[in-house]
Amino acid sequence: MHASEIEAASTHKTNPMVETSTLWLDAQESGEIVYFLFQSPARLERYNLTTETWLSSITLSDTPTAFTVDADGLYIAFSRRVSHFQLDGTSETHLRNTDTDIKSLHTIGAYLYINYSSYPYGKLVSVDKISGTFIDSKSYLYDVLNGSSVAPSIGKLFARTSGISPSDIVQVILNTDGTLGSSTDSPYHGNYPNATKTYVFPGDGRVVDSAGIIYNASDLTYSNSFAGSVNDITFYEDLPIVLRGNKLIAFS
Repeated sequence: MHASEIEAASTHKTNPMVETSTLWLDAQESGEIVYFLFQSPARLERYNLTTETWLSSITLSDTPTAFTVDADGLYIAFSRRVSHFQLDGTSETHLRNTDTDIKSLHTIGAYLYINYSSYPYGKLVSVDKISGTFIDSKSYLYDVLNGSSVAPSIGKLFARTSGISPSDIVQVILNTDGTLGSSTDSPYHGNYPNATKTYVFPGDGRVVDSAGIIYNASDLTYSNSFAGSVNDITFYEDLPIVLRGNKLIAFS
């Protein structure tokens, strides 16, 4: 892949509350809004990409540990419980408790997938994302799911394993009725560098891990490489833009 580099610059419009705080725990985009999750103080900051303005903060009643967002609301985990909120942060509805800390949350259609993996198990539970009605749960021995991401159009969750050596990238089938299927790893167990996070490409055809190795989402066979680590990634249409250290690298 052809790459061009630029130094990451601080040319964005600032929000004093963000600038004086510690780094955010997670950031996600839905529609025209980017949401930034903070633990201290516990809150969400929101930035409108269309108007290029900061919206009012959403104060949270407890310390958050993970979140996701879609057109139907905010889904926020507080250690071992998860709640649904309206997009403005109002109307909290308790959805589910877990027996270990929640690592990540994902939605596809009507379902919320809760990743509460804890060695030696990768643990998932699916619920109705509005009511919290239980759908399914599964544990995957030695597939502790770190840095998970989902490909909604093909019904898959991707993650990197940990706690065993060598680690690998794995996929879990997410059935259309919200039930959970089997997990499988790549054909290259241990052949590529360790990684801690995964990112799905637009169109759900490929997935890349934080080591920069790109896999086909259909079967986790090798597709390509960014020839270096990935601290974060976004896309301009189908073109990847990778954050590596203090550099943004655009690939074509």
